[in-house]
Amino acid sequence: MRRSARRLSIMAVGLLLTTQTALPAEPQAPSVEVREAVAPEYPDNACGARFGGRVTVELTALPDGGLGSTRAEGSPLLQAAAIPAALSWRFVPPSVAARVRLTFIFTAASGPDGGSNRPTTVFRPPYEVEVRCQPRQATNSVPSR
Repeated sequence: MRRSARRLSIMAVGLLLTTQTALPAEPQAPSVEVREAVAPEYPDNACGARFGGRVTVELTALPDGGLGSTRAEGSPLLQAAAIPAALSWRFVPPSVAARVRLTFIFTAASGPDGGSNRPTTVFRPPYEVEVRCQPRQATNSVPSR
């Protein structure tokens, strides 16, 4: 009985060591403080078609306060709205160039909201923006006699 308890404790220690060495700690990217965030315009044709999605824009914040290289992933239609907005963001200049990943979420509502067709924007600090639109209701006009 004593032998099986020792074997079990050795296996537990081995499992613990394996788990700790199998998951190396990833270096944390320095956080860059946002000075000004800009929301994209929801493309009318995407809203009308109830088309939504997520666009990720990765850019470099430079020590001189400017922005460096930019790369985007997501629908090309939504990228066309997200990239200009991302390039309008302003950051507190970091001490060294730092990569920043911005996420823009485009959500088209599925039902009427009481008649308002104005888009709404939700900022989720530090680097996420959701833009919601309410598609216009199609009106079927029947000619009167």
